[in-house]
Amino acid sequence: MLQIKNNLCDNNVKKGGKIMESKDGFAIFIANKRKEANFTQKELADLIHVSESAVSKWERGISYPDISLISSICKVLSITEHEFITASDDIKTKEEQIRLNKINNFERKVHTTLIPTYLIVVIICFFYNIIIDKKISWSIIVLIAFCLAFCIFNLYYFLKENRMLISLSSVSILLYILLPAIKATINVEWSFIQGAIITTIWLLPVWTIYIISNITRNAFIRSGLALIIIGLFTLLMNPVSEAIVGRKPFDLKNIPQGNTAVAIPVMIGATLLMLVKPTKNPAGK
Repeated sequence: MLQIKNNLCDNNVKKGGKIMESKDGFAIFIANKRKEANFTQKELADLIHVSESAVSKWERGISYPDISLISSICKVLSITEHEFITASDDIKTKEEQIRLNKINNFERKVHTTLIPTYLIVVIICFFYNIIIDKKISWSIIVLIAFCLAFCIFNLYYFLKENRMLISLSSVSILLYILLPAIKATINVEWSFIQGAIITTIWLLPVWTIYIISNITRNAFIRSGLALIIIGLFTLLMNPVSEAIVGRKPFDLKNIPQGNTAVAIPVMIGATLLMLVKPTKNPAGK
């Protein structure tokens, strides 16, 4: 059976600025990690399904663990495989992990704090709406708006699978629910059907970009197509929306000059971006 000694230098291993024999270095390292985990040799042996004498031999530098045991030992002793192979603490990796844990903890606190904040604001709006207007009206819009905010900023964080799909679907459904609430509360000039069509037009580029990102793995094509879609949307959203509402007939002359000045360069740049060939990974040859 292939032994871990094939992965360790037979001569020397650097550790903490000192040069030490690889076998002795590994023996000291594995013994220290066992003690840090508060295991006896027998307890460690039972956890990884080897004999106590085998663990004793590792810690005395007589032999190395079988390579098939690396994963189990690392898991039980809470070390990385890199630390196991080099018989030294990976300080940089641990510092990076600590930094990531701090970021994750901060994000968790932010997301956890926002949810009760949403609820408090919505409850206050409902009470104010009932007390002042003697009915529930605009507070429904506030409720849906905060649900949208949760789906956009928080829902993705709490999901484990299909995050983007579920988040986009939730936002899309809530936008359609928002339309009748607005129509019933505010005197708007558009009908529910017109609002639904405009909402669909606004959602179309978002869903198209999502679909493209799942179809192609080429980052240049994916980014280029996304920018082209955004450029087209920027050009057409005003004249199309006005035509649907009935303000003006559809005419490309109704495109604002500012939109044109932004969209055209973006689309040209996106086209050039799509012509870039991705660099091949030499390791994959």
